[in-house]
Amino acid sequence: MKKRTSFKLIAVMLSFILLFSMQVSAVANGLNPNESDCGHDHESIVFTDKNVDLQQYGVNLTTVFDEPIVTDSTQDAGISSRGLTCTLFGHNMQYSHSTLVIAHNVYSSAPRCAADLFDTYKCSRCDKTDVYWVGTGYANCH
Repeated sequence: MKKRTSFKLIAVMLSFILLFSMQVSAVANGLNPNESDCGHDHESIVFTDKNVDLQQYGVNLTTVFDEPIVTDSTQDAGISSRGLTCTLFGHNMQYSHSTLVIAHNVYSSAPRCAADLFDTYKCSRCDKTDVYWVGTGYANCH
């Protein structure tokens, strides 16, 4: 009887270790925002003023979406810890910051750099975060 209990305990511990290692590797895959599959250098500029003048960064958004596209959501990934208040009354999403991502040397002629603008909204009651793709265009940086 004692052998059986210790075997079950070892099996449960190994299961937890395997599950934890899978979750850590899944999270680690998306940690480096400057890493690129296409070989271009990326630059991220974060600002908290939603009405920032993008011209000061040499950026012209040629396409601004009528309705921003959700590109990332902690709720969709199933990792948000929703509190009782959010479950009952819904999320209280508030603007957090904007991120301007510039990919350098994308095009062969001027303007050579591509730019994308993302807005991030966070719930004030839990850890839900939504990232919206606001627009895309070019940057006169090279």
